[in-house]
Amino acid sequence: MTSRVRPGDRAFLLLWGAQAVSSLGASAASFALTLQVFAETGSALALSALTVVATVASIYCAPLTGWAADRIGHRRAALASNGVLAVASVAMAAVSAAGPGRLLAVVYPLTLLSALASSTLALTLTASVRRMRREADLTRINGVTSLLQDGPTLLAPVLGAALSAIVAPSAVFLVDAATSLGCVAALIVVRWDAPPDRRVANPFRGARDGIAWILRHPGLRRLQLGFGALNLANGIAASATTAYVLLLGERGIGSGASLAAFSIAGSAGLLAGAALVAARGHRIPRLAAIAGAAVVLGLVGRVGLASSALLGVWIAAAVVRNVALQVQGAPLTAVWQERTPPARQGAILGAKKLLGQGLYPPAVLLGGALTVALHPLGQEAALRIVVIAGGLGEALVGIAMLRSRGIRALLAPRGAGEGARPGGSAAPDQSSDSTGSGSSSSVTPDSTSSGRNG
Repeated sequence: MTSRVRPGDRAFLLLWGAQAVSSLGASAASFALTLQVFAETGSALALSALTVVATVASIYCAPLTGWAADRIGHRRAALASNGVLAVASVAMAAVSAAGPGRLLAVVYPLTLLSALASSTLALTLTASVRRMRREADLTRINGVTSLLQDGPTLLAPVLGAALSAIVAPSAVFLVDAATSLGCVAALIVVRWDAPPDRRVANPFRGARDGIAWILRHPGLRRLQLGFGALNLANGIAASATTAYVLLLGERGIGSGASLAAFSIAGSAGLLAGAALVAARGHRIPRLAAIAGAAVVLGLVGRVGLASSALLGVWIAAAVVRNVALQVQGAPLTAVWQERTPPARQGAILGAKKLLGQGLYPPAVLLGGALTVALHPLGQEAALRIVVIAGGLGEALVGIAMLRSRGIRALLAPRGAGEGARPGGSAAPDQSSDSTGSGSSSSVTPDSTSSGRNG
């Protein structure tokens, strides 16, 4: 068993600082990969397939990767994940340098491998916060980790484009590999108490037990039911939002410039939200932050955006939506960190992701189908209707969560409900259960403000 890292140690910032640099490398590599795949194929379908592969691996395999992290130990899982990411990036660099026509043969399996490793890494890092920090309320420290992760991504397109143009696309992948190896070095130095849990040898049983643990706890079950519905509404509006910005942007500064401005505004919102949570997040009531934010996500981020053709309104909507995502995500992660048995956080957090975000990919397809079905009304009208419908759905889910007695009890202030004990210990009836969920948020943000938490 490794030694425990105490609050105030520099080890926590060393680990998350290394991950911040790695986030920059990974985001730059993703940008360069998008450019190269599109340059070789000229196909939006090829880019969509990349997104589908990564999303399916990240969401639907999360209970299995979480079980694996618990099985071998969270620190070892983080080491292995960063190692796999480095190898995958080197392989991508080699294929990219070999010349046109070879990338597509390996890009999809390498993307799948990287997505599985990234999913495992995200789960282990989330679990490490509770191990390494002992704050009574973990909301603020989750805001700090979000700031460290999201901050460097603003520079990623610049780095990816510059290296691709001046050196070669393969150079971006090598930088990504180097940053992953930097995380390996940090993990060799930083040690936290994360012994493996080998009680469950069957991965499918481990994944099933993680889901069952959540379903046995009424408050957490209702919370994930709410986020499942929230991500259904979110997914319906996601692709229509991007198409709406592109379509109406053609009338003004151009579709590409409009989408770029919208994406930058979303990134700025993520940073502003993370900074707000890091500074004041522990003072915001959890019910307002988690359930109330869902109302803001829908009414401002979707309905407000689709009700206007002005770029300034879209930018404001993107900023507000992603600030709300961060305000929602940090306390939501803290709830799960406080209530799950530490040795089984991987499987339970993976199950949480599946239950909360599992409807998002089919919802995106449903949103596209609805847009096509409404096309006789006109393309702009069809997109407006789908975006507004998704936004109203998010707002209604938020109102239902605000009114849910189970969720209100779960998110009540510690003195009034079942919150975790000061010092990060879970309530006894939760943590003692031996059978035993960003991007920290259940609606993970992306560059076009269609983020998912859950």
